[in-house]
Amino acid sequence: MEAIRSLFTRCLAWLMIVVASFSLLMMPFIVYEAISSRSWPEVSSTIVTSEVYKYKNRFCPRVLVDYQANEIQYKNKRISLSIAPCSKSEPIAAKKLSGYEKGSNLSLFYKPSDPEVIKLERGAINKAGYIFAAVALLFFPMGIGSLKYEKKITAR
Repeated sequence: MEAIRSLFTRCLAWLMIVVASFSLLMMPFIVYEAISSRSWPEVSSTIVTSEVYKYKNRFCPRVLVDYQANEIQYKNKRISLSIAPCSKSEPIAAKKLSGYEKGSNLSLFYKPSDPEVIKLERGAINKAGYIFAAVALLFFPMGIGSLKYEKKITAR
């Protein structure tokens, strides 16, 4: 039984290290996009939808925009308003929509090689960047710690 627990602990520790390593490997790509977005062209868009919708037990703001880039019209592209936009409170989610009224104009920045990729701010890191960083910062020390702990227990 002890051997099975030891094997399980080591496998779980290595899994955490692999997941953390993958997250660390993704970070340069995310940071590169954030840095390169500083030179993305600006385009004016029109807000076509500004609403709060319910997803499971949370309220989420949704803003859809229409814009034109490289003489192509893009319709109903969703933009993110923050890292964690959803809330258990409808008024809090609705407050995040202030300044994003339907019919108003909004400046966006689009990726020249893929105009469907848009940002509200140049140089901003997307949600995935923060998630990958959190996973790496959490899982890597946990994996190393589990291996050290397992080695200490096995030595007894």
